[in-house]
Amino acid sequence: MKGDFLKRLCAFSLSALMLTCAGFTEVLPFGAAGLAVSAADDAIETADLRFRPNDDGTLRVAKVLSRNKEIVIPGEINGMKVTKISKKAFYNAVLLEKITIPETVTEIGEQAFEGCFSLKDTGLTSGIKTIGKCAYKDCRGLHEVTIPGNIDTVSTGIFAGCTRLQRATIKSGVNTISSGAFLGCLSLKELIIEDGLERIEGGAFENCYALKSIEIPDSTLNIGAYAFTDTAWYKSQPDGDVYLGKVFLMRKGTDKSDPKLTIKSGTRAIAANALWTRTQFTSVELPDSLEVIGETAFFYCTGLTSIKLPKRLRSIGGNAFLNCDGLESIEIPDSVTELGYQSFSGCKSLVSVKLPQNLSVLESAVFGYCDSLRSIKLPADLKELRSEAFTNCTSLESIELPEGLTKIDDLVFSGCSSLRTVIIPDTVTAIYNDAFLGCDKLTIYGKKGSYAENYAKINGIPFVEAGASLTNTSYLSSESVTLGRIIKVRLSAVSGASPLRYTVQYKKTTGNKWTTLIRDTKKTAVALTPKAAVSYDVRVTVKDKNGKSSVRTLQLTVNKPLTNVSKLSSDSITLGERVKIRCYAKGGEGEYTYAVYCKKASHIKWTKLRGYTSGNALTFRPTTATQYHIRVDAKDKSGRVESKILTLSVVKK
Repeated sequence: MKGDFLKRLCAFSLSALMLTCAGFTEVLPFGAAGLAVSAADDAIETADLRFRPNDDGTLRVAKVLSRNKEIVIPGEINGMKVTKISKKAFYNAVLLEKITIPETVTEIGEQAFEGCFSLKDTGLTSGIKTIGKCAYKDCRGLHEVTIPGNIDTVSTGIFAGCTRLQRATIKSGVNTISSGAFLGCLSLKELIIEDGLERIEGGAFENCYALKSIEIPDSTLNIGAYAFTDTAWYKSQPDGDVYLGKVFLMRKGTDKSDPKLTIKSGTRAIAANALWTRTQFTSVELPDSLEVIGETAFFYCTGLTSIKLPKRLRSIGGNAFLNCDGLESIEIPDSVTELGYQSFSGCKSLVSVKLPQNLSVLESAVFGYCDSLRSIKLPADLKELRSEAFTNCTSLESIELPEGLTKIDDLVFSGCSSLRTVIIPDTVTAIYNDAFLGCDKLTIYGKKGSYAENYAKINGIPFVEAGASLTNTSYLSSESVTLGRIIKVRLSAVSGASPLRYTVQYKKTTGNKWTTLIRDTKKTAVALTPKAAVSYDVRVTVKDKNGKSSVRTLQLTVNKPLTNVSKLSSDSITLGERVKIRCYAKGGEGEYTYAVYCKKASHIKWTKLRGYTSGNALTFRPTTATQYHIRVDAKDKSGRVESKILTLSVVKK
């Protein structure tokens, strides 16, 4: 590269160049053009600037060398075009007032002119396509800037700290104004945004106190959190619902008492943070015109129980409904092509979800910590499940992954402690090791010889072949239950021709006669209430429309009700003696733990002697001659608690 560059540079006047071969370090004059070349690094220098070669044979401005007030960047040097201005090329050139940039330059690097306090004009031309972060930061001499339409993104911090900037024009063709782009432009009064801009990121105009007039085109539908909140325009808005263009910006001021919010007709977007922590709303009515819901738009709206998403909606931002505890169901229309990370995470009451069928990716933690979510049908076009998509969905019992899925990322189903059935197609070729971490009840169904079978074998997960024939994957919501409680028989199958119909029968394991619970049903779950504390067999028969059938027999253990049989070593002792509290339970679902409390019989408040442990004995030494109450709480593995209060008399010596 170095040799080729020097040959091209020196071909027209080799006699003018004298090189010092040892190390190529000497910088020598280059003809009448006032150029010099440093053979050590292929740099070319003029009186004002140092240039370096790009990989494509063009040049970039690497560094300013002079302290001149006006500098002209040449468009070409020795047949090589100047196409870039490097990062920090003019950094802190405090005397520079005017820069002329040729049309050949297409890229300006990060911080290229940062700290050029005297610069009065950006020098931007229509040829520039990319400007890096903070490129004109702290250029306090700028009064007016125009962003050409060839530039897609106004980068982060590009004009931050330009305290004398009064007017900014964003030409048609610009797509995005990034966060903090005009941060601290204290004098900015006029903002002109031509049609075509789609996105204004959070804090883009933070601390632009003088900005009184803001108009955005109808194309601007994505507005980040607090993009305009500290401007004079925002402060002039009355309390209530604030709109900007076709965007519902936010609810300003104190909450209204009405628990229902109605977004006005014609609104096309809801901005990020629009209703952040507005807990009083129980329902929101959205217009048919709505297309975009921004990030964190309904974050922590814990009172929200229902919301109907319009059919034109195409984007739901990250964290949009994060921690909406009261939301019980959601139907996402097929028009939605973007579902952001954590968009429904922490919706603890969410039981049912309808997903759009054209989603190709489920983002990270999109339904994480949805404790009540029991089942969900995934999109037919889904290709990838990203990390923690369903993490800690503790009620999720079964899921069928669609044909065409290729990747299950890290921790996707981690903490799904109730997950029993996962059907994995043979299109899946990547499953991260911790994808099913903590899914101790899991059985994987898939094709023999598939990646799923190998994964199950390596990770010690039971695997059942589900080939082309009908496979019954029905299961019980619990394999052990206390007498008197309901058990759910979950009905499912794979590889059969729809519709599928199920018949459910049960009998005592020691008996011969089957009792039919339900026959020929299309339901996906039926309830069974056992009548005796014994073991049962539950038989599920599934038939598809072609008459093929598959039978599966499940085992259920029914325990006697939990009984607390704890006792004291003595009902009466002398002050100074000790009494043993013996903790016992029977029935229930086993694996008992005990917590122990005491109080004087005449008092109300209990004192904890010991929290829940599996220990069966505890020694207690009273401090007063009086009557005591000892309470033992026994808990089985299902979480059921039975309490027993014991009475102890303590007498004086």
